[in-house]
Amino acid sequence: MTNQLSKEEIDQLFKFVESKNVKYKDVQFEIVDHLASAIEEMQESDPTLSFNSALLRTYAKFPITGFAVMILAKEKALSKFWKKRFFSAFLSCFSYPKIILTLIFSSLIFFSLDFGGSQMAEYILMLMMGGLIGTTIYTCSKNFGMSAGYEKIPFH
Repeated sequence: MTNQLSKEEIDQLFKFVESKNVKYKDVQFEIVDHLASAIEEMQESDPTLSFNSALLRTYAKFPITGFAVMILAKEKALSKFWKKRFFSAFLSCFSYPKIILTLIFSSLIFFSLDFGGSQMAEYILMLMMGGLIGTTIYTCSKNFGMSAGYEKIPFH
């Protein structure tokens, strides 16, 4: 029969992990799972061992940096994920129709600047630039997933 930790002991593990400056919830869950498994194994082999003693023995097996290695690995994985996602969204902004539209808008801007400096032409130019920038931002944010129904990931 395996010895399972109580809800209070699991909560105590979460508080312990959080006290060691682990802010990411998914990393907290991984560490708590690891600690709980190790504590259960220790208590199974030695039933007289208290929860706190088993926790301290398990934590002593970690390097002097504590959980920092796990946190850095998670940060590195998240950074790699978001850089890859951003790069693919950035490249999608340079598809065939978008390049043609950019060339058309650029030529219109060039010719409107070349044929005089009336105030009406400046207003039209500013309106076209605002539309171009707004369209680009909307398209890139849509491709990046901001308006595709993805939830924002809370980082502390």
